[in-house]
Formats: sequence, structure tokens, C-alpha cells
Amino acid sequence: MSAQSPLQDSPNGSGNRPSALTDIHGFMEGFQQRMSTVQERAAESASKVSAIQATVVSDNGEVSMTVGASGQLLDIRFGRAIRQASPEWMTQVAQETYERARQEAAEQTREVMTETMGADSAAVKAFTAASEAKGEEGQR
Repeated sequence: MSAQSPLQDSPNGSGNRPSALTDIHGFMEGFQQRMSTVQERAAESASKVSAIQATVVSDNGEVSMTVGASGQLLDIRFGRAIRQASPEWMTQVAQETYERARQEAAEQTREVMTETMGADSAAVKAFTAASEAKGEEGQR
């Protein structure tokens, strides 16, 4: 079941909205109610997105990385296994771990956006496409 956009909801639930030509007051009241719902959902979504954090630990525990919704590095911790790692190998492990954490945070963000706007919204589709493109860049 996908979330329905508040712009698609009608004030009376029937799917019919008052016409701006025949009932301007009813039309404006419905419009204001829909805009209020959109603002509430946007604020809730922004709050949820700002709280997103994804933490991923490398397979052998060499590094743990936490990133935020936009992929910003929030925390990095190194385990004891790093002592035996070459700098080149550790660089690769760190990059892979960061990319996994970034993808996890992006998925959490997409879920919040889908809840708020619906899976078919242009914003969710654009975010998904941008996130996938960023992931493909990181795999090159």
C-alpha cells in the first residue's frame, strides 16, 4: 500500500473537491487544509530525515563508520585488526564500509520520503535515481 499525497485527498473524502468557480470559499478551505497537511508531513519528514544515521562495521571489524542521511561522515572508529592491515588495504576497506553505510542511510531516507510523499512521487523517484547514480560512481 503506498501513501497517498495530501494533494490528492479531498476534504470530504469523496474524491470531489468544491470548484473554484462555483464555491470559492469551499475550494479555499479545502486547499488550506491540504496545504496544512502537506506542511505537517514535510516537517515530520524533515525531522525523521535529520535523525537518520547508518552505522556499518567492516566484515572483519577493522573499521566502523556512521553516516547521516546525506552521506556525511558522522563517526569513524578503528578496531584492533587495523594494526595488521596495509595502508592500501585499509583504504579499500574504509571506502567499501563508507559506501555500504551511505547506501543504508540513503535507503532509510527513501523510506521516510516514500512514507510522506508516496512511492510514485516525483521527489522520491528523483532521490532514488540520484542515490543510485551516486552508488554507481562509488563502484567505479
